[in-house]
Amino acid sequence: MSPVNFTPIWDDFMHSIGYSRRPGQEALVQQIVETIKARRHLLARAGTGTGKSIAAVIPALAFARNGELERQGPVLITTASKNLQGQYSKKDLPKMIEHYRDQRGAGFTAELLKG
Repeated sequence: MSPVNFTPIWDDFMHSIGYSRRPGQEALVQQIVETIKARRHLLARAGTGTGKSIAAVIPALAFARNGELERQGPVLITTASKNLQGQYSKKDLPKMIEHYRDQRGAGFTAELLKG
């Protein structure tokens, strides 16, 4: 697997929404990057305000834009609560999809699965 630099994608998106990185978020992103590289699963728990949703999607987006996920398949992100599920599906993912479709010409898709 070739090196994936997620920093420009992360900084670009965070700047676009007026947010800055948080220390806990940076640690979570690093864990997610290592998990994707190792083709493993990760169970992560972080407190409110850590920036979990953005931290989970940015590495996946970076790997997808690098072509790595085409060989590995989709990324699944699950949540423990309907509130966080709603935050992903109604707030964070639509912002990211719109930003990368409009600003970069190459976007991604997301689906909400319930069961």
